[in-house]
Amino acid sequence: MDIPILMLVIGVLVLALAVFFVIRIRKHGHKPNFRTFFIIGLTWIPLGIISKNWVFTIVGVVFMILGITNKKRWKEEERWSELSPEAKRIKIILIVILGVLVLAGIATYFITKNAVGRIEL
Repeated sequence: MDIPILMLVIGVLVLALAVFFVIRIRKHGHKPNFRTFFIIGLTWIPLGIISKNWVFTIVGVVFMILGITNKKRWKEEERWSELSPEAKRIKIILIVILGVLVLAGIATYFITKNAVGRIEL
């Protein structure tokens, strides 16, 4: 499968999942955090431009528009001092796990980038 077609399929699937979850959340009475949609869109637009993947850019614009049009419904997040000890512990664990994953991704990128020219069969 060609890479642009694969990226198009992934982008459409992500957008379909986002729409599905918004519809499902509204049916059950939960309100989505539109501020998060705005932040996701804000990060996907530059990622799509840098990677020349216009699907990510378009999906990012959709998320950003969805967040901006519902700005009155943005939820304010609790400050660190307002969190319970259990919530603080969970956030710290998630930050550590995400940090390790980012470092592993960067390390993998540099290892594979340097190893590509040295592979002999």
